[in-house]
Amino acid sequence: MLQVRKLYVDCVTPAGEVYVVYLSSLRALGLQLAPAGIESYDASGTRTILRGRA
Repeated sequence: MLQVRKLYVDCVTPAGEVYVVYLSSLRALGLQLAPAGIESYDASGTRTILRGRA
């Protein structure tokens, strides 16, 4: 059985910064992956990415 879930939220600050946060889960053949991440963009468009696994 294959099961995929993904949740995310995006926010924009009054200063023009953008944040995207996501959590996901993948289950297949008895294995499970659960990556998560945050992407941020400052007002000039510079992107920063943080990723992790649960």
